[in-house]
Amino acid sequence: GAGLVVGSPEPRLLRGAGHLAGEIGHTVLQPGGLYCHCGNRGCAETLLSGWAIRAALGIPAEAVLLMSCGSDYKYQPLEGVCLADLVAPVLARHPQAHLLVVGVQPAAFWETLAQRCPGRVHLQGYLPEPELVACYQACDIYLDAVPFASPTAMFEAAACGKPVVRYA
Repeated sequence: GAGLVVGSPEPRLLRGAGHLAGEIGHTVLQPGGLYCHCGNRGCAETLLSGWAIRAALGIPAEAVLLMSCGSDYKYQPLEGVCLADLVAPVLARHPQAHLLVVGVQPAAFWETLAQRCPGRVHLQGYLPEPELVACYQACDIYLDAVPFASPTAMFEAAACGKPVVRYA
C-alpha cells in the first residue's frame, strides 16, 4: 500500500473518497492488459500481485501453493537429500497442492518431480524483487531450501507473513 501526506507546515494524511488515496495497485501500467477486479485493464495489481502470479502460472486460486527460493546450488542433492524428494510425498498426498521454486534452472531431480506431479511443479529462474515479493504473496507456505538453507529468503517469506517450514 501507499499513503499521501500533504500540507505544510501541518502535514495531514490525505484519505480521499473511499479512503484509498495513494493506492497505487490500480495504476494502469499496461494499457489493454489483463482485466482487474477494479474494472480497469493492465493495473499494477494484475502484473505484480499474488493472484497475478498464480494466474500467470496456471495455479488455481483455491490450490495450496508451496514455495521455495534460492540459488541452484542450494537444491543440489547432497548425500541423497534434496527438497524435491522431501516434498514429493506431500504433493502425492495433496493433489490440490502446487510447488513454486524461484531462482533455479531445470535439473533431473526437478524434472522427476514434475513428471510425478504433472502441472503442479513450477520452476522460475531469477526474478526481480517486485516479482519475487509477489511470489511470496502468492504462496501459502514457504519451504526453506534443502540441503543448503536459504536464511535470507526464509526471513523474507516470514516478513510477508507466510508460515515457514525448515527441514532439519
